[in-house]
Amino acid sequence: MSLPLINGGDDIENEESKFINMVYNYDWSSTSLGPIDTWDPVLKHVTNLILNSKFPFAILINPPDWILLYNKAYVSILKARNPDG
Repeated sequence: MSLPLINGGDDIENEESKFINMVYNYDWSSTSLGPIDTWDPVLKHVTNLILNSKFPFAILINPPDWILLYNKAYVSILKARNPDG
C-alpha cells in the first residue's frame, strides 16, 4: 500500500476499512492515472483525506477519462441516484 491510512486515532469500521483497502490495492496501472506511486503528491494527499473522511466526498480526475474517486460515505449518494445499482 503506497499511502498511509490515517484516521486520527479513531477506529475505522471494518466495512470502511475494506473499502479503503480496495481503493489502495486497486491496479491503478491499468488506468490513465497509472500506479499510485507515480501520482502527484497532491492527488495522493487528497485521496487519503477523502477516503478517511466520514463526510461524502468525490472527485473527478484526469481528463479526458474522468475517473471518479469517492469514499464509502459517498456510496449512499450513488445508490440514491441509481436505486437499481
